[in-house]
Amino acid sequence: TPIRIQFEKTGSGFKPVLLDSPVKTGNVDIELIKPYLPSRTPLGKLVGELTRDVLGSPVLKELKIQPQLLEKLRETLQVLTPKPGVTPDEVEIEEQVGKSGVRYEAKVKQFLAQTENPKVRLELAKDLKGQLLDLLQVTEKSIKNLSEQNQSRQISDFQQRVKVSVDSIELNQLSSRVATQENQPLVLQIPNPLSPGDKTINLFIREDSEGGQDGKKDDKEAYNMAFFLNLSALGNIKINAKVGPESLAVRMEVEQDDVADFIRNSSTEFEQRMEKKDLKTTVECCTQEEVNPIKDNLIELLVSQNTSLLSVKT
Repeated sequence: TPIRIQFEKTGSGFKPVLLDSPVKTGNVDIELIKPYLPSRTPLGKLVGELTRDVLGSPVLKELKIQPQLLEKLRETLQVLTPKPGVTPDEVEIEEQVGKSGVRYEAKVKQFLAQTENPKVRLELAKDLKGQLLDLLQVTEKSIKNLSEQNQSRQISDFQQRVKVSVDSIELNQLSSRVATQENQPLVLQIPNPLSPGDKTINLFIREDSEGGQDGKKDDKEAYNMAFFLNLSALGNIKINAKVGPESLAVRMEVEQDDVADFIRNSSTEFEQRMEKKDLKTTVECCTQEEVNPIKDNLIELLVSQNTSLLSVKT
């Protein structure tokens, strides 16, 4: 998206001022996404690789990277790394999504519109994509100052690792744009706190398009959501939810009868908890012989725009 900036003179120098763009945001050309596909990495795996391969790289001292930049990156990766035995609440999940880099350009635009707002500046400084871009810029500058004989393969690999990480985040951003224009579900990536290793939960979100009783679309927004869990001994679980301003309908598919019985026996307590939050809630659970992961249509969309749409309605 084009951003127009004008520098205005102040008593202490110049400050950037964001100008309204006369150009409306156009559709994303699907062909532009294809070069990013080799970098496609789930968020959980990306965080693990950055922690090991970037923060743990032996070339950091050689490149003389500023300790402050590395410490900020370390803090962000710690937020994005699930804690063993700890299930994050809605505030922590929102923080993870906010720092994952998917809203970086929006934060830049907000900062340019509110340059004197310390909260906006702080949020921008904690963004993963912004930190990786800063690290890439510093790395490229450091490499230029090294003699050719000191530019080892490790340094090249380090630089490429950071580039690929930025590309992976940008692929997620572009796919969100394409999902909107092609009427596909948005896919929100969340580090999986329920599984060991660098796993990721893909949360599929789609605005509910059903109309009201008169056939017209209801003014009250509602969303369909779906995600899949592989819980090892408990088997696979798929959760569909329709969320409205005053209601929540949950449908769960599981592979084991004892798991289904446990969910049904616990559903009343969950429904009561949600109703205390002014959400009229229903929970349904059924057993399937095999519960398969939810299909991400991004790859098929790159091949054909006639890909069938995912349904997450309850």
